[in-house]
Amino acid sequence: MTEMIWHQQVSGDVLQEGLDLLLTSLQEDKTNYLLIDTRSLAFFGPTDQRWIRKVFLPKLSGKHVKRFARIIGPDTLNQAIISNILCSVQERRSTYTFVVESFYERDEALEWLLEPICV
Repeated sequence: MTEMIWHQQVSGDVLQEGLDLLLTSLQEDKTNYLLIDTRSLAFFGPTDQRWIRKVFLPKLSGKHVKRFARIIGPDTLNQAIISNILCSVQERRSTYTFVVESFYERDEALEWLLEPICV
C-alpha cells in the first residue's frame, strides 16, 4: 500500500510534481492499494482539474493499483470538484484499471482498501 498525505494547499505545479513522484513510486513498488489524504487541499483550479483528468488518472491506470481511496474534508466545493473529476473514472470503468472511493476517516478508507477483492 502507498499513502500520500497533503499537509497544506499547494500550487498547481507542486500538485503535479507530487503526483508525478507518486506515479514513479507506484511503478517501482508495484502497489495495489493507494490512499491519498486530500483534506488540506482546499481547491483545484480548472487547469489542475484538467491535468488530473487527462494526465494523472490515465497514467495511474497504467500502474498496478486496484483500489484508490481518498480521504476528503468537509469542504463541499472541493468535494464537488473532486467528485466531478472522479466521475470520469466511474464512467470509464472499462478504461481504468482501478476503483475509487472517498472517505472522511482514514480508518474507514483502510478498511475498504484491505477488504478482499472478489474476482
